Amino acid sequence: MEKLIPKFETMDDINKALRTAGICGLVVAAMTLLGLLFVLFGGDIAAEDKLGSMIGIGAELLLILLFTWRFSMHRGVVSGVLLLALFLLETFLKIVSGTTSVAWIFVYAALILGIVNGLRACFAYKRIAPGMLVADTF
Repeated sequence: MEKLIPKFETMDDINKALRTAGICGLVVAAMTLLGLLFVLFGGDIAAEDKLGSMIGIGAELLLILLFTWRFSMHRGVVSGVLLLALFLLETFLKIVSGTTSVAWIFVYAALILGIVNGLRACFAYKRIAPGMLVADTF
């Protein structure tokens, strides 16, 4: 259980969790980019619908990249919550619409766990960092 939900006692633990959360955010961005490519090269979609979908997916991709960047820079409490909410919404819609398989649900769960641990690391950073700065000064 320590691997799935780690304890944050040192800055190294926090940095590792934030790095993992950043990688999870980049994987979410890559999956969104893959969806954009499917829309771009899909054949059965009208031109107006394709343009609207590409604009929406492009905006979502930019938001995911912005949230991931803020998250990995230790300023990610709000960005991490927004990234998690966006990914949970997208995952929920894929599961409800039936466009996913059981294997992808496990991938989604792993990504959600990585982002949640990153959020926990952000809160632990706010708790541990001031004490570490004082310890480094003296």
